[in-house]
Amino acid sequence: MKNQKIAVIDHKCANLHSVIKALDVFKVDVKICRSKTELQDIDGIILPGVGSFDPAMRNLIEQDLDDPIKKLTLSGTPLLGICLGMQLLMENSEEGSLNGIGLVNGTAKIIESTDKEIKIPHMGWNNIEINNNNSRILNGIKDNDYFYFVHSYKCIPTNYSEMTAFTKYGQDICAVIEKNNIFATQFHPEKSGKIGLKIYQNFLSFIETGK
Repeated sequence: MKNQKIAVIDHKCANLHSVIKALDVFKVDVKICRSKTELQDIDGIILPGVGSFDPAMRNLIEQDLDDPIKKLTLSGTPLLGICLGMQLLMENSEEGSLNGIGLVNGTAKIIESTDKEIKIPHMGWNNIEINNNNSRILNGIKDNDYFYFVHSYKCIPTNYSEMTAFTKYGQDICAVIEKNNIFATQFHPEKSGKIGLKIYQNFLSFIETGK
Protein backbone atom coordinates (compact mmCIF):
# COMPACT_ATOMS: atom_id res chain seq x y z
CA MET A 1 0.00 0.00 0.00
CA LYS A 2 2.98 2.32 0.49
CA ASN A 3 3.20 3.38 -3.14
CA GLN A 4 -0.50 4.12 -3.56
CA LYS A 5 -1.44 7.68 -4.49
CA ILE A 6 -4.77 8.62 -2.94
CA ALA A 7 -6.60 11.79 -3.98
CA VAL A 8 -8.52 13.39 -1.12
CA ILE A 9 -10.97 15.90 -2.59
CA ASP A 10 -11.00 19.33 -0.95
CA HIS A 11 -14.32 20.98 -1.87
CA LYS A 12 -14.11 23.31 1.15
CA CYS A 13 -16.89 21.42 2.97
CA ALA A 14 -14.88 18.65 4.58
CA ASN A 15 -12.70 17.92 7.58
CA LEU A 16 -9.64 16.73 5.70
CA HIS A 17 -7.37 16.50 8.74
CA SER A 18 -9.12 13.48 10.27
CA VAL A 19 -9.20 11.63 6.95
CA ILE A 20 -5.53 12.32 6.22
CA LYS A 21 -4.57 11.26 9.75
CA ALA A 22 -6.37 7.94 9.22
CA LEU A 23 -4.64 7.39 5.87
CA ASP A 24 -1.25 8.15 7.42
CA VAL A 25 -1.58 4.90 9.37
CA PHE A 26 -1.21 3.03 6.08
CA LYS A 27 1.76 5.04 4.77
CA VAL A 28 0.11 5.94 1.48
CA ASP A 29 0.85 9.03 -0.59
CA VAL A 30 -2.01 11.46 0.09
CA LYS A 31 -2.69 14.09 -2.54
CA ILE A 32 -5.12 16.88 -1.62
CA CYS A 33 -6.97 17.80 -4.82
CA ARG A 34 -8.63 21.16 -5.36
CA SER A 35 -8.72 21.14 -9.19
CA LYS A 36 -8.95 18.65 -12.04
CA THR A 37 -5.28 19.14 -12.93
CA GLU A 38 -4.41 17.61 -9.56
CA LEU A 39 -6.52 14.53 -10.33
CA GLN A 40 -3.73 12.94 -12.34
CA ASP A 41 -1.58 9.91 -11.64
CA ILE A 42 -3.77 8.67 -8.79
CA ASP A 43 -4.83 5.19 -7.69
CA GLY A 44 -7.96 6.03 -5.72
CA ILE A 45 -10.27 8.89 -4.75
CA ILE A 46 -11.72 9.76 -1.35
CA LEU A 47 -14.63 12.22 -1.30
CA PRO A 48 -15.22 13.33 2.30
CA GLY A 49 -17.74 15.90 3.38
CA VAL A 50 -19.56 17.68 6.19
CA GLY A 51 -22.22 20.35 5.94
CA SER A 52 -24.81 20.97 3.25
CA PHE A 53 -25.33 19.44 -0.18
CA ASP A 54 -25.57 22.52 -2.43
CA PRO A 55 -22.50 24.42 -1.14
CA ALA A 56 -20.34 21.30 -1.49
CA MET A 57 -21.72 20.46 -4.93
CA ARG A 58 -21.39 24.06 -6.08
CA ASN A 59 -17.75 24.10 -5.02
CA LEU A 60 -17.07 20.86 -6.88
CA ILE A 61 -18.58 22.40 -10.02
CA GLU A 62 -16.68 25.67 -9.64
CA GLN A 63 -13.44 23.76 -9.08
CA ASP A 64 -14.21 21.69 -12.19
CA LEU A 65 -13.97 18.50 -10.15
CA ASP A 66 -17.44 16.98 -10.56
CA ASP A 67 -17.09 15.64 -14.11
CA PRO A 68 -13.45 14.49 -13.74
CA ILE A 69 -14.37 12.55 -10.58
CA LYS A 70 -17.26 10.90 -12.40
CA LYS A 71 -15.20 10.06 -15.50
CA LEU A 72 -12.27 8.66 -13.52
CA THR A 73 -14.59 6.53 -11.41
CA LEU A 74 -16.51 5.20 -14.41
CA SER A 75 -13.19 4.32 -16.03
CA GLY A 76 -12.32 2.14 -13.03
CA THR A 77 -10.61 4.32 -10.42
CA PRO A 78 -11.86 3.22 -6.96
CA LEU A 79 -13.78 5.86 -5.02
CA LEU A 80 -14.79 6.12 -1.36
CA GLY A 81 -17.44 8.66 -0.36
CA ILE A 82 -17.82 9.61 3.31
CA CYS A 83 -20.91 11.14 4.99
CA LEU A 84 -21.86 14.14 2.81
CA GLY A 85 -19.48 12.67 0.23
CA MET A 86 -21.79 9.66 0.03
CA GLN A 87 -24.80 11.90 -0.57
CA LEU A 88 -22.94 13.83 -3.29
CA LEU A 89 -22.65 10.58 -5.25
CA MET A 90 -26.43 10.38 -5.60
CA GLU A 91 -28.44 11.95 -8.43
CA ASN A 92 -29.87 14.64 -6.16
CA SER A 93 -30.85 15.56 -2.61
CA GLU A 94 -33.91 17.06 -0.94
CA GLU A 95 -31.47 19.37 0.83
CA GLY A 96 -30.62 21.31 -2.32
CA SER A 97 -31.54 22.13 -5.90
CA LEU A 98 -28.33 21.07 -7.64
CA ASN A 99 -27.80 17.67 -9.19
CA GLY A 100 -25.34 15.34 -7.54
CA ILE A 101 -22.44 13.61 -9.26
CA GLY A 102 -24.83 10.81 -10.21
CA LEU A 103 -22.56 7.79 -9.81
CA VAL A 104 -25.27 6.08 -7.75
CA ASN A 105 -28.89 6.12 -8.88
CA GLY A 106 -31.15 7.46 -6.17
CA THR A 107 -31.60 10.43 -3.89
CA ALA A 108 -30.93 11.74 -0.39
CA LYS A 109 -33.89 12.65 1.82
CA ILE A 110 -34.32 14.25 5.22
CA ILE A 111 -34.62 11.85 8.15
CA GLU A 112 -38.18 12.27 9.42
CA SER A 113 -39.68 10.84 12.59
CA THR A 114 -42.66 11.51 14.84
CA ASP A 115 -40.80 9.81 17.70
CA LYS A 116 -39.57 12.50 20.11
CA GLU A 117 -36.71 10.19 21.10
CA ILE A 118 -35.31 10.43 17.57
CA LYS A 119 -33.22 13.57 17.45
CA ILE A 120 -32.11 15.17 14.19
CA PRO A 121 -29.29 15.24 13.27
CA HIS A 122 -28.54 11.59 13.93
CA MET A 123 -25.38 12.04 15.97
CA GLY A 124 -23.33 9.45 17.82
CA TRP A 125 -22.39 5.79 17.79
CA ASN A 126 -24.73 3.32 16.15
CA ASN A 127 -24.43 -0.27 15.04
CA ILE A 128 -24.84 -1.50 11.49
CA GLU A 129 -26.54 -4.55 10.00
CA ILE A 130 -24.87 -6.06 6.94
CA ASN A 131 -26.90 -7.06 3.86
CA ASN A 132 -24.02 -8.47 1.80
CA ASN A 133 -21.74 -11.02 3.43
CA ASN A 134 -19.41 -10.80 0.42
CA SER A 135 -18.87 -7.07 0.82
CA ARG A 136 -15.34 -5.96 0.05
CA ILE A 137 -15.47 -2.70 1.98
CA LEU A 138 -16.86 -4.48 5.07
CA ASN A 139 -14.41 -7.38 5.02
CA GLY A 140 -13.58 -8.25 8.63
CA ILE A 141 -16.45 -6.15 9.97
CA LYS A 142 -19.37 -7.85 11.70
CA ASP A 143 -23.06 -7.26 12.19
CA ASN A 144 -23.62 -4.90 15.12
CA ASP A 145 -20.18 -3.30 14.95
CA TYR A 146 -20.48 0.36 15.93
CA PHE A 147 -19.56 3.42 13.87
CA TYR A 148 -19.85 7.17 14.41
CA PHE A 149 -22.65 9.02 12.57
CA VAL A 150 -23.42 12.73 12.14
CA HIS A 151 -26.11 13.45 9.53
CA SER A 152 -29.63 14.72 8.92
CA TYR A 153 -30.18 13.19 5.48
CA LYS A 154 -30.26 9.57 4.36
CA CYS A 155 -29.35 8.06 1.00
CA ILE A 156 -31.96 5.98 -0.81
CA PRO A 157 -30.31 4.07 -3.67
CA THR A 158 -32.68 2.98 -6.43
CA ASN A 159 -31.03 -0.43 -6.52
CA TYR A 160 -31.54 -1.96 -3.07
CA SER A 161 -28.72 -4.45 -3.65
CA GLU A 162 -26.24 -1.55 -3.61
CA MET A 163 -27.12 -0.88 0.04
CA THR A 164 -24.51 -3.11 1.64
CA ALA A 165 -25.41 -2.22 5.23
CA PHE A 166 -27.96 -0.18 7.13
CA THR A 167 -28.38 1.24 10.60
CA LYS A 168 -31.57 1.61 12.62
CA TYR A 169 -32.50 5.06 13.87
CA GLY A 170 -36.26 5.02 14.15
CA GLN A 171 -36.16 3.49 10.67
CA ASP A 172 -33.73 1.65 8.42
CA ILE A 173 -31.09 4.08 7.13
CA CYS A 174 -28.54 3.24 4.46
CA ALA A 175 -25.11 3.07 6.12
CA VAL A 176 -22.94 1.65 3.32
CA ILE A 177 -23.19 1.64 -0.47
CA GLU A 178 -21.13 -0.63 -2.68
CA LYS A 179 -21.32 -0.59 -6.47
CA ASN A 180 -18.49 -2.04 -8.55
CA ASN A 181 -15.50 0.21 -7.72
CA ILE A 182 -17.67 2.70 -5.81
CA PHE A 183 -17.88 2.56 -2.02
CA ALA A 184 -19.53 4.98 0.39
CA THR A 185 -20.30 5.21 4.10
CA GLN A 186 -22.81 7.45 5.83
CA PHE A 187 -20.76 7.17 9.02
CA HIS A 188 -17.30 8.63 9.54
CA PRO A 189 -14.75 5.78 9.54
CA GLU A 190 -11.98 8.20 10.53
CA LYS A 191 -13.91 8.97 13.75
CA SER A 192 -14.84 5.35 14.47
CA GLY A 193 -11.67 4.05 16.10
CA LYS A 194 -9.93 0.84 15.05
CA ILE A 195 -13.01 -0.59 13.36
CA GLY A 196 -13.24 2.56 11.24
CA LEU A 197 -9.65 2.17 10.10
CA LYS A 198 -10.69 -1.23 8.74
CA ILE A 199 -12.83 0.60 6.15
CA TYR A 200 -9.78 2.46 4.87
CA GLN A 201 -7.69 -0.70 4.93
CA ASN A 202 -10.30 -2.54 2.87
CA PHE A 203 -10.52 0.34 0.39
CA LEU A 204 -6.75 0.40 -0.05
CA SER A 205 -6.68 -3.39 -0.40
CA PHE A 206 -9.28 -3.17 -3.16
CA ILE A 207 -7.11 -0.62 -4.97
CA GLU A 208 -4.17 -3.00 -4.68
CA THR A 209 -5.89 -6.25 -5.66
CA GLY A 210 -9.12 -5.25 -7.40
CA LYS A 211 -11.11 -7.51 -5.09
